[in-house]
Amino acid sequence: MIHIVLEPIKLTAGQPNQLNVWLSNTSQETVTNLVCKLDLPTNITLLKGNTKIEILQIAPGQRLNHILQVSPKSTGTWVLTSSNFSYRDGSGKSHRIKDLRCEINIVESLPPPPEANIKVKLRDIELHLNQWEKLQGEILNIGLVDLRRIVVKVVGQVKCDADVHLGILPKGKKVEFSISVYTLESGNHVPASVEVTYTDVIGRTGFRKIRTPLRVTRAMSDIPTSRRTILILSANPKGTNPLRLDEEIRGIKEGLKRSKYRDLFQVETAEAVRVEDIRRAMLDHEPNIVHFCGHGGGEEGLVFEDVTGQVKLVSAEALAGLFSLFAEKLDCVLLNACYSELQAKEISRHINYVIGMSQKIGDQAAIAFAVGFYDALGADRGVDFAYRLGCNAIQMQGIPEHLTPIIVN
Repeated sequence: MIHIVLEPIKLTAGQPNQLNVWLSNTSQETVTNLVCKLDLPTNITLLKGNTKIEILQIAPGQRLNHILQVSPKSTGTWVLTSSNFSYRDGSGKSHRIKDLRCEINIVESLPPPPEANIKVKLRDIELHLNQWEKLQGEILNIGLVDLRRIVVKVVGQVKCDADVHLGILPKGKKVEFSISVYTLESGNHVPASVEVTYTDVIGRTGFRKIRTPLRVTRAMSDIPTSRRTILILSANPKGTNPLRLDEEIRGIKEGLKRSKYRDLFQVETAEAVRVEDIRRAMLDHEPNIVHFCGHGGGEEGLVFEDVTGQVKLVSAEALAGLFSLFAEKLDCVLLNACYSELQAKEISRHINYVIGMSQKIGDQAAIAFAVGFYDALGADRGVDFAYRLGCNAIQMQGIPEHLTPIIVN
C-alpha cells in the first residue's frame, strides 16, 4: 500500500547531494499514522533533514516528498533500510514493514569541465559619423575547449545591419569577422561593446561583452545648419603680458576666406571680452564653434576683463555651465590659452569637441595651431583631423610645442 522510491538513485561522493524520499499511497484507502525511521548506510552522512518520517495521513493515490541533504564518503553500492516502518490502513489495521531496501549508487566526483574563454580585438580604424562602414576584428579562443555557434554583434552608439554568425573555433585559434555598423556619435572614445555568444563542445552557452570604444570622426558638414558660425572671444587685460591676438584672428579669417568652403563659415569676433559679453555674444550669434584666445590661469580659470579692463577670472565650472546651455548648436570649443586643459575637460562633459593647452604655449605656436586648425575646417575636414593638422602646423614651424594642444571628447 505504501511504496517508497529514492531519487536520484545515483549520488556523487565527496559533495552535498539532495536525496528525495518519495512516499506513495497505491491503495484505494486513506493511510494514517505513518512512521518510517530511515537507516542511512554508514558511508552516507546526514547534513540536513530528519531521518524519521511521521505523516498523519496519506490520501489514496497521493505522493509526498521527504527531502534529505546528504554527503556520501566513498563510491560503491549501498542500501538504505528502515528499523521502524509502520502505518494503519483504512480499517485501522496496523502494518509493519521489515524488508524495506533501497539501493543507492555512489559515483566519483568528476572535475568541472574546463571553462571557455575568448579575447576580442578590433582593428584600429577611424569610422565616420552617420555612415555605414565595415568594422573588422578577430576573436581568439584562449580557453581550453573548442567553441561553436558563435554570434557577434556590436551595441552602444552604433547600429548594426545584422549579427555575424561564425562556425567552429578550435582552442588556441582565432577567427576574423566583419560587421556593418552605422555610427550615431562622434569622438575618440565613442561608447560601444562587442557582444559574443557561443556554445562549447559540451553544450554550455557562454556570453562575453567586451567594451571596445570606437574612434569616430565628424565632418563639420554634419552640423544641422547651412552656415557655420565661429565666435572668436579675445581678452588681454591690463597688467597681463601682451599677446598677438590680432594676428591670430587675422590668420583665422584669411585662412577661411581662401578655403574651398568659405561660404559655409561666418566669423564673429568680440574683443576685450567681459563676463557679460560672453553671454550676450552666445545669445546674439548662436555659434557652432567658440574660439577663445587670451590668457589661462590653470585651476583659477580663464582670464577675461572686468569693467575697468582688469583681470577677471572665470572658473571651469562656470564656463562649462554656460556652454552647456548652448550645447544643442555648439559643437566645438577651442581654448587657445595657456594651462587651459582643466577647463577643456570640464567643458567636454557637455560639448562634443573641446581643445585646450596642457601647459604654457607661446604666441607663435598658438597662432600656428589656430590657423592650421581652421584651414582643415575650411576644407570640410572633421575636428579630429583639424586638431592633428593644427599640431602638425606647430611642428612644421620648427616649434617644440606640438604636444601642448590636447583634444577632449
